[in-house]
Amino acid sequence: TQQQQQQQQQQQQQQQQQQQQQQQQQQQK
Repeated sequence: TQQQQQQQQQQQQQQQQQQQQQQQQQQQK
């Protein structure tokens, strides 16, 4: 279960990073 939790956290972090990048791109435009 610890492994599962870690994987989930990593996925969430990646998603957040992607969202942030998208926002930054939009702002630049």
